[in-house]
Amino acid sequence: MSSITQQKATGSHYTPPELARFLSERIVAQVDFCPLSKMRILDPACGDGELLVALAEALPNNILRNSIFTGIEIDSSSIEKAEERLGAFLSKSNRLKKMDFLERYIGLEGQVGLFANSPSKPVDIVIANPPYVRTQNLGAHKAQMLSRAFGLKGRIDLYQVFVVAMTQCLKDNGIIGIITSNRFISTRSGASIRKFIAEQYEIVELIDLGDTKLFEAAVLPAILIARKVPEASRFLLKSRTQSRFVRIYESRTRTHLAKPTKVDSVYDVLKRKSDGEYLVSTTRFRLSTGVLSFANSSSEPWQMLTASEKKWIDKINSAAKCRISDLVKVRVGIKTTADLVFIRSDWNDVPEDRRPERCLLRPIFSHDDAGRWRSCTERTSLKKIGISITGLNSSAN
Repeated sequence: MSSITQQKATGSHYTPPELARFLSERIVAQVDFCPLSKMRILDPACGDGELLVALAEALPNNILRNSIFTGIEIDSSSIEKAEERLGAFLSKSNRLKKMDFLERYIGLEGQVGLFANSPSKPVDIVIANPPYVRTQNLGAHKAQMLSRAFGLKGRIDLYQVFVVAMTQCLKDNGIIGIITSNRFISTRSGASIRKFIAEQYEIVELIDLGDTKLFEAAVLPAILIARKVPEASRFLLKSRTQSRFVRIYESRTRTHLAKPTKVDSVYDVLKRKSDGEYLVSTTRFRLSTGVLSFANSSSEPWQMLTASEKKWIDKINSAAKCRISDLVKVRVGIKTTADLVFIRSDWNDVPEDRRPERCLLRPIFSHDDAGRWRSCTERTSLKKIGISITGLNSSAN
């Protein structure tokens, strides 16, 4: 198996040192060290130990000496390297294990038991960059088994399963700091994990790293830092205070605003408290901060709105008689491998043996057809999308 194919199958994308340090510093800033005589720390997909090493470097020396680091990894060479790297720190104990973190929780019938095989004592900190493996790469049988076992619905990604399993290992009021895909924030497939996180955690900070390309994974990453809420207190989450978000994306527009502030790296941008544009080498990034708004339903996305964005949306809503979503079902979009193949106005000219049945051709309304209050295009003249063609597929998001 080629390294690229293996990486896609396992979802292994090792964390760059700078990102590991940034995450570790954010986690340590949330830990109350006063009542702790020792700490237990877990990385369930530790790779070569980058995140554990970064956290060890970020901890105060007196806490480090009494800390127990546990790292779990399926790759033998990586676990050996992690053990060697952690051996340089004077921690109380390092427990590096070659195993599949998820398998310990799944019984013979594919059901999660009472997590009897989880660590003997809950951990104080979970730090992780869990693997990204989408449903289609997991395989239908494994995806369905994991969905049932971990109480998730829809098209899951492996990192979502890890979030549920890691939560079982974390003590009440413990801190979790993880690097994930940012898709769970806004997509329909993220509804189950949004619901789980909202019910289990007080979210301290959500950082959407957008298109910063901080590491080679194809997904757009995000950082979630949260505190696990004791079960007896979870009813308070319904009236939670809004959590802070940070959003950074490459800025491709040139505004009339002041010149961007020059900084050395994207991490310097993330540490800034002021919204605005920043210049890293020759690339401009826009930093936005605000409060994370939680929808009443987990099927609805979380909103990351700045104060000005919220004011603008509230103004629109107050002046609107209704929303498009009140009238028709709105989807995020349509994915095709080739728009010119699937979306066209000349289906009648396509050879009959390659033309879909009439019932599989659906009219599609786009921004090109939109006019004020009504369509600019007659329905009979709208392009049509073939929702299924032999040998080819298109699917709605």
